[in-house]
Amino acid sequence: MLDPRRTGAPASDTTRQRRNVRLHDRRTSVSLEIAIWDSLEAISLQEDVATDSIATMIDDRRQGSSLASSIRIFVLLYFRLLSENFQASLQRRPMPGVREEPPRMLAIALEMFARQEASGAPKR
Repeated sequence: MLDPRRTGAPASDTTRQRRNVRLHDRRTSVSLEIAIWDSLEAISLQEDVATDSIATMIDDRRQGSSLASSIRIFVLLYFRLLSENFQASLQRRPMPGVREEPPRMLAIALEMFARQEASGAPKR
């Protein structure tokens, strides 16, 4: 694969990108795939919470795993929750003309992440 930094080619979603995040009073860098950064930014917009704040909340709950791994796990948990909620909403019959806003899943996803970290094993 060509290195997009050297060739000017578009980066693939699997290309890692290092970015700075602020965790409480300290700045640190995290290397994640572009798709994960994009997903974290989408969560930030949906939940109306700064990306640095979400990273701090994840950091506060992680136990032993790296911040990068913890962010990846959190992003997967968040979108899995949205998917499950969407599937459940398809089974309900909404009133005609009523549009439901997507639910806010940040608190639920953070709680699931914290429980998973505390147990030391991935849980479904």
